[in-house]
Amino acid sequence: MRWRVARGMIGLTLVAACRHDAPISAAAPSTSAPVQALPTDVLADRIAALTSCSDSCCTQEIPPWVFGHQVELRDPGSLQKARVTIRSSAPARLKALSALRIAVEMQPDDVDLLSPLAAMQDDAGPLPIMTVSQMAQRCYPITWSRPTLGNVALDSLRRLTGASFQTPDELVAWRKARGSLEASFSYWEDSLRHAHGDRHDALAARLESRPELWLRVMLCGDSQAAGTLDLAKAGRVAREILGMQRVARMLQGAETWSECTAPERFPVFAQRVFRMAEAIQDPVLQEAMMGLWSDRKLAGKDRTEAALAVSLSRLRPDQGRRVLADTLDRLTSARAPVLQELSKRYFDVESERLQRFMLAAGIHDSEDRVAILEGALLRGDGAVPMLRNVVMNPSFDSDAEQVIERLVAFVAARDAGASFPRRGEMHVGLYKNSTPEERKGREDQSIAARKDCMARVRAWFGRPRSGPRGT
Repeated sequence: MRWRVARGMIGLTLVAACRHDAPISAAAPSTSAPVQALPTDVLADRIAALTSCSDSCCTQEIPPWVFGHQVELRDPGSLQKARVTIRSSAPARLKALSALRIAVEMQPDDVDLLSPLAAMQDDAGPLPIMTVSQMAQRCYPITWSRPTLGNVALDSLRRLTGASFQTPDELVAWRKARGSLEASFSYWEDSLRHAHGDRHDALAARLESRPELWLRVMLCGDSQAAGTLDLAKAGRVAREILGMQRVARMLQGAETWSECTAPERFPVFAQRVFRMAEAIQDPVLQEAMMGLWSDRKLAGKDRTEAALAVSLSRLRPDQGRRVLADTLDRLTSARAPVLQELSKRYFDVESERLQRFMLAAGIHDSEDRVAILEGALLRGDGAVPMLRNVVMNPSFDSDAEQVIERLVAFVAARDAGASFPRRGEMHVGLYKNSTPEERKGREDQSIAARKDCMARVRAWFGRPRSGPRGT
C-alpha cells in the first residue's frame, strides 16, 4: 500500500493508498531551495524533529525526493552513499531514506538491490506524507506515518519500476514474469511512463543500447513512455534492424510484435508508423499505406483511418484532395483531423463541403467546426464568403467557446478596429473552494460573454462589403 504521497485533483483529495495506480507527483511544491542531500543519519534526525509540522511550509529542510517528487538531483555521490547504506548493517530508518533516494534515479540495476528489503518488518521511523492538489498552493498538508522498511522498499520499487505490486509475493511474481528487466518491454514502458524531463531522456538513452526493444517501446508503448518521439530516428532504426518490407507487413497485419497485438495497441503502432513514413518519405511504407486505404482495411477504426488519410495526403499530394474527401464520406467520427487538413490545403475548392460540416448539427459538430476554422484562419480574406454564409445562417447556433474564440480571432485578424470587450470572460475556469453560487455566477457570465462575442461576429460578417469576391 502506498503511504507517502497523496494527490488531489481540482480540490478533491485522492489518497494514494486507495489509488495504487496514481502517479507520483512530477514536480515538487514551491519551497525555498531545500537541501538536496544530507548525511543520512543527519537527515533522519531532522525528519524526526519535524513530526509536529502539519504543512510543507515547516518541512522545507526535507528534500523533495523524500516525498516522492521527481526532482533533478546533481549529486551522484549521495546516490552511491545510499547504495552503500542499503548493503550495510545500518538501522532500518537509514535504509528507508536510502531506498527513497535510490528510487528517484529509476535505474533498473537497483531493483536487485532493494528487493531483499521488501519483506522486512523493521520500523522505518517517522516519515511525512504530503497531500498535493493540482491547484497550486504555497503550503500543502503534511501528515505522518511509521511504515516498515518493507513498506518503504515496496513503494520505492513501485516508483522505480512503474509497476503496481503491493506485497513481497507480488514483487517476486512480477520479477519472475519479466525475467531480465533490461530485456522487458513492460519494465521500460512502465519506467519511462513515470519518468520526466532529463530522467526520461536518460532512461530512453539507456534503452537505445537495445535498438529493437527501443523501437518496440517507441512504436507500441503508451504516449507517456514514448515521449516526444523522434520519428526520423525511429525510421532509421526500423530500416536498419527490421527493413521497411517487414514494417509494411506489420502495418498490414501479416506480421506483428507481441506487444502490438492488443486491440488498443495496434492503432497506436499504426498512427506512429504513418507519421514515421511522413518523416522519412519511404516508398515501401507509402505503398503499404495506399493499400490499406484503397482496400479499406481500417474500416470501423475511424481515428486510425483518419490519421492514415492525413498522412497519405501529405505523402501523395497529387491524390491528397481525393483521399481526404473520400475518407470524410467513410467516417462517422474522428473527422476533425481530416477536415482540418482539407480546410488548410483545399479551402477554396472544398468550401461547399466545409460549409455543410460547419452547419451540421451533431455530437462532433464543435470539434469539426474548430478544425475547419483552423484552415480558415490560414486562408484569411478568401474564407470570408463561406464563413459569412455560415455565420448568417439561422441554423448556425454554436455556443461552444472554442468555436466562438476562433471566429473572434478570424475577425480580429481581418479588422483591427473590431471590438470584443468580453472576449476574456468566455472561459469559465476552475476555482478551488468556490461555492455553487459562485460557480453559477461564472457560468452565467461566460454564457453572456459568448452571446455578446457571437453577436459582434455576426454584426461584422453582416456589414455590406465591396470587391470582386464580396470581401
